[in-house]
Amino acid sequence: MGRGRRHRLHYNSIPYVLFIIGIIFIAVSLINLIRPGFYGSPWMLIPGGILLLIAISATVQRSRAKNAVLSALRSYTRVTIGQLASELNMKEDDVRDAIVDLRTEGRIKTTFDHASGEVIIGTETSQTTPQPVIETESVAQKFCPYCGEKIPSGSVFCPNCGSSL
Repeated sequence: MGRGRRHRLHYNSIPYVLFIIGIIFIAVSLINLIRPGFYGSPWMLIPGGILLLIAISATVQRSRAKNAVLSALRSYTRVTIGQLASELNMKEDDVRDAIVDLRTEGRIKTTFDHASGEVIIGTETSQTTPQPVIETESVAQKFCPYCGEKIPSGSVFCPNCGSSL
């Protein structure tokens, strides 16, 4: 199962939050060095530095994953997430997230086949505003529970995020 938009936004913000917390730790420890007795300890410099390193490492790793997926997608017109994951030695969720991120950044044009879940490269994705599920007596529209995209009837995979329905 893929991650929803809310989860993806949260996942992408973790390095930034760690970076800010690391900066705060370092600032408090430096203030304590200048003005002893201030809240905290100079030893807060160590966890602050560690948090900064973790944030930078996560950002670099995510960027490398996106570049690897982008390079691999250039040699295909249609490919499954499983094939890409095994070729790149990555988790399927990480490959799917990288594809959605690249598409959001405008670096690739892809969509997911709603029947097979394959990534179709070079097609324009339809960006629709998520709408609540409204059931009427005659027609019930279906939306992806992960991203809110309208789902064609009989779909097994979401054409927007590739999540299994």
